[in-house]
Amino acid sequence: MRQKLGWGALVLGLAVAGCSGDKGPMSDKGDMGDKGDSGTGTPSVSAVTPSQAYLGRTIDLTISGSEATWSSAATVSFADANIEVNKVTVASASGIVANVTIGDDTALVATDVTVSDGGTEKVYKGALQIKAPLEVSVDQTAGVPQGGIATVHVRMLDVDTPFAAEHVVVESARKDLAFGKVDPSAVKSYAFDVSVRADVLAAPGDVDLKVSSGDQTVIGSPAKKAFAIAARTPAAITGKVVKGTLTAPTDTALFQLVPASEQDRFLQIKLNSADGGAPVLWVMPKTGKYADAVSAFTRVFGKHLASVDPYYLVVQNSSFAAPPPYGFDFNYTETQVTASAEAAEAASTNNDTANNAVAIATLPGLVTGTLGYDTVMPSDDADYFKVSVAGASASAPKSIHVATGGDGLTDTLVEVFDTDGITSLDVSSDADVHEDLVVSGIQTNGTYFIKVTQSGPASVNPAHNTYELFVEVK
Repeated sequence: MRQKLGWGALVLGLAVAGCSGDKGPMSDKGDMGDKGDSGTGTPSVSAVTPSQAYLGRTIDLTISGSEATWSSAATVSFADANIEVNKVTVASASGIVANVTIGDDTALVATDVTVSDGGTEKVYKGALQIKAPLEVSVDQTAGVPQGGIATVHVRMLDVDTPFAAEHVVVESARKDLAFGKVDPSAVKSYAFDVSVRADVLAAPGDVDLKVSSGDQTVIGSPAKKAFAIAARTPAAITGKVVKGTLTAPTDTALFQLVPASEQDRFLQIKLNSADGGAPVLWVMPKTGKYADAVSAFTRVFGKHLASVDPYYLVVQNSSFAAPPPYGFDFNYTETQVTASAEAAEAASTNNDTANNAVAIATLPGLVTGTLGYDTVMPSDDADYFKVSVAGASASAPKSIHVATGGDGLTDTLVEVFDTDGITSLDVSSDADVHEDLVVSGIQTNGTYFIKVTQSGPASVNPAHNTYELFVEVK
C-alpha cells in the first residue's frame, strides 16, 4: 500500500535536494577532433549578362563567377559553334567580359557557356538565349506563288537597332526571286514593307532573307524561313481568247504559251479589262525568269517567232491602278509571215521619205528595222515602207493592218499614208510601246506607205532602237 506524505515531509524533501556539496577536482583535457571543411563553396559560373542576344549581332557579355579565381589565361566558349568569341578580358578573379558575334546560323535556343581555366571547365547551362531579330510575314497566306508577287512585311524586334530609312536593303541568297527597292519614305523605325517577285520556275520551299541597315555601321539582320515559295502549275493556252480575274492587289495569273510551229510567224497579244481594271502582262521566255522578260505591257505586244520554245505569261495588277477585283482578257494570234531585215542605212539608201520607201513585196510580211540613223537628232529618224493593194473596190474594200513588235523597250509609232505618200490615213494611238493599227475601208488599188518612228524624244534610247514591223492586207 502506497504511503501518503504530508505537506511537511514534501517541503523537507525539497530542502534536502536543493543543498550542494564542495567543488570536485578538474578532469584531464580530451583529445582534439578532426579538422572540419573550409567555409568556401564550389567555384561556378553564376550569371551571364545580358542573358539574351539576337542573330547577327556583336555584343559584350559579362560573365560572373561564384567563388571563382579565374586567371588571365581563362577562355570562353559556347555550345553552338556559330557563336564566335572575338576577345576575352578577365576583369577580375570572378568577372570576365567576352566580346562575341552571334552568327546568322546560330540555333534559336538557350545555349551553354563554358569558362575554361587551368584545366578546369565551368559550364552554365542555357546561359544565353538566342533570338531572331526580325518578324516577317507576307500577304499571300499559302506562300508566294511561282511567277507571283507579294508584299513582305518586316518588323524589327531588336529595339537597339532601328532601321535607317535611307539605308535599308533586303536580299536573299536565292537567285530565283528578287526584292524591290525599299521606299525610304515608307520606312518606320521598326517596320517596313517591300515587294518580292518569284520566277516562274523558282524552287518551292522556304526562303531565308537578310535585312541590312545603318548609317555609319551597317547591321545585318537575318530571318530564317521568312516565307515560302508555293508551287503553281501554269494554265495552258488552248484558245485564242483567255479570260481571268485578279482578286487582290498582289494576285497574279500564270499561263504557258507553246507556239504552233517553227515557221516564221508574228505573235500578237492584246490585253484588256472590260470592267475598267488595269492589268499588266509579262512575257517571259522558257527560262521563266523575270530578268529575261521580253516585255511587260498593258495594251499590245508583238514578237517574231521561229521556234516552238514555250513562253510564260503572267498577268498582274498595275501599281498605278485601283486595286482589284476585276476581270481581264487577252487574245493572241500567230500569223505566218515572210520575214526579212531592213537593209543597212547609208546616206544614199536611207529610207527616211516616201520617195525611197522599202517595198514589202510578200504579204503578210515582217521586217526587222533600226531607228536612229540620224545621229544628230535620232528622234527625227523615220523608216518608210510601201505595200501594194489590189482587188479593192467600193463593194469589197480592203484594210491594211500594221503592227510593231520585237524589243519590249523600243517605243514606236506607226502611220499609214495614201498612195500619194503625203496624205495621212491614220496614226497609231501610242498607247503602249508596241503599236497596232488597222486602216480599213480602202477602195482604191495602188501603193500605200507606212512610216515607223520612235514615239518621241523622251522615248529615244540608243540601246533600244530595233523593231519588228508586221504588215498584212486583208
